[in-house]
Parts: sequence; C-alpha cells; structure tokens
Amino acid sequence: MILWQPGVQWLDEHTSSDLVYTVVVAFDSRESRDAVLREAARGRLSDGDAVLHGGAALEPRGEREVLATSGGEDALDSLEGALNDTLGGAIERLGITAVELLQQERRLER
Repeated sequence: MILWQPGVQWLDEHTSSDLVYTVVVAFDSRESRDAVLREAARGRLSDGDAVLHGGAALEPRGEREVLATSGGEDALDSLEGALNDTLGGAIERLGITAVELLQQERRLER
C-alpha cells in the first residue's frame, strides 16, 4: 500500500545526513492504530513501542496516530519503506480503510 512518497523537492534537497523527516498518519481509532502496529511489528525489530524499518521508526503518538521518523543518509528510502512496506502492509493485511496522512515535515538537526 502506498501511503506516502517523498516529494521532488525533498528528494532534490536531501543534501545532508543531518536532515530528519517525520510523517504522521492517523487512524479512525486507537484500537485500529494499535492493531496495525502489532501487525507491523511481526518479524521486525522493535525498541520499546517503536517498530523499526532500516533507519526509520514507527511509534504510536497521541490517541490514534503513528509518527514515522527517519534521519541520515538513506532517510527518505527508510521512511518510504517504513510507511509503505511495513505500515502499509500491516494496514492491508488487516483490511483497515480509515487512514489519513496528517502531517509531514523535515528539520535540520546538528
């Protein structure tokens, strides 16, 4: 499932491994979000509540959101894989349909 793709501007301007990217995805309920994260965690490394995919992490945030974060040289590839393969795959397997992309941002961290 394709939830997110980096825009051309982000691809063109990814010139520093100090850039950190975040994307927030919302579900219709906490139960749906938690079920998707449990499914996404199957066979993947986890760190606390975070599900890891390459250099990206998927973490519960608030009542019904998932925060996807990635930084470093391959940040955009890792973020795209975490959102589309790991999270999107879990959404498809569970038949969840109420998903909304809420926010995306990038910031420079030194």
